[in-house]
Amino acid sequence: AGMKHEGSPIVDDRLSGGDMIRSANARPIPGVRAGFAGFQPVPLTSGWLEISGELEYGRFADDGWWRDHSALYNGHVAQGEWMVYRRMHLRTDPGRPLTVTLGVQCASQIGGTTTYYRDGEIAKVEHRGHKVADFIKILAPVEKGAEDYVLGNTLGTWDLKATAVVRGGWSLSGYFQWIWEDGSGMAKLNGWDGLWGIELKAPSAAAIVSGVVVEYLDLTNQSGPIHWAPGDHPSTSITSEATGADDYYNNAYYNAYAYYGMGMGRATVMSPLYNTDGYMSYVGNRTRGIHVGVEGRIGRVGYRVLAGWRKAYGNGYEAMIPARRSTSLMAEASMPLRSVPGVRIGVQGAIDRGRLPANASAAAVSLTYSGLWR
Repeated sequence: AGMKHEGSPIVDDRLSGGDMIRSANARPIPGVRAGFAGFQPVPLTSGWLEISGELEYGRFADDGWWRDHSALYNGHVAQGEWMVYRRMHLRTDPGRPLTVTLGVQCASQIGGTTTYYRDGEIAKVEHRGHKVADFIKILAPVEKGAEDYVLGNTLGTWDLKATAVVRGGWSLSGYFQWIWEDGSGMAKLNGWDGLWGIELKAPSAAAIVSGVVVEYLDLTNQSGPIHWAPGDHPSTSITSEATGADDYYNNAYYNAYAYYGMGMGRATVMSPLYNTDGYMSYVGNRTRGIHVGVEGRIGRVGYRVLAGWRKAYGNGYEAMIPARRSTSLMAEASMPLRSVPGVRIGVQGAIDRGRLPANASAAAVSLTYSGLWR
């Protein structure tokens, strides 16, 4: 119970640009969680199959942030939302030369009250109260009718990672996270959308190069540009459906998938925090990007370098003209102090160049302690 960041089951949190559903970009929301302690053997499989999973119920504590930062002119603001996160991953025996991990993640927003604004006036208020039964139903959302299709807003990923041990004890991994925001994405009708990565790990963390990650992100398909649901238009004579404009991390009823304005998914997609006009959704979720991470140790000095490039074309419904780009670089170095065991001193510098959102630079000096106080 409480607020605690849990690492991604697929990507390396130190070198990756972040998990698609639950990264370290935003602080964790307060909640209660239960699940397996890491991967555990599946009974009757003689150790060749392991399982990992968890279930979390959380409560967003950022109502004031959304209310204070919104322009309250067009769009909507939700208050009192809850989140339900669940995942399950299966992994083959990690002691063998080839290991495969397969699984799914789901995050849902439910409950709360949504206020809709049109030209600065309140157009509608919807109270989405929640019952105890809703916290059970949300685990597998079902159709509810013409005006309320599915309980809550659910997004997630299909995850796959394969790791092979190669010459000298090095491990080489390839992985993907296929994001989905509705049924079209679940059926993989959104083309090549998703995160694709390669990871190389040395057998020793003391190697000059102990880890390398290269990732490609593509979110430009979004199941096509058109979304048409007859239930949204009760008087229409067009009864066919077109499931597209997935508009990842945005929703027509709930707040954007963010906490205090910071995206809870991958940071490559610019968070709503950076919108300066009071627009409360992601403006650039139709994006492509490349990310590289390298770490290692030279003598007693550990280092890490992260670099990325991204280009955003807009979101699922509105184009960004012209498209915006940005390039980011971060480098850090740290070393232990021999005179005080457990203490490390570090320096870090970062720079951004581009319009997602703007040019920026920063530097930090850190002093950290890890161990037991005696």
